Amino acid sequence: MSRNYRTEVKDLIKIIQRKSTSDGFEMEDIRTDLLALHNGLKDLSDEEMV
Repeated sequence: MSRNYRTEVKDLIKIIQRKSTSDGFEMEDIRTDLLALHNGLKDLSDEEMV
């Protein structure tokens, strides 16, 4: 796993963790954040394949 890939994943996880410690999550927020994480991982994976 490349350094950039790990950094991006860690950043996305930190964003989700920050949201979870504030006022908690709404179901739509969870769905949106998980979708963003999934898409971010997919994009990063695609970039590493090039």
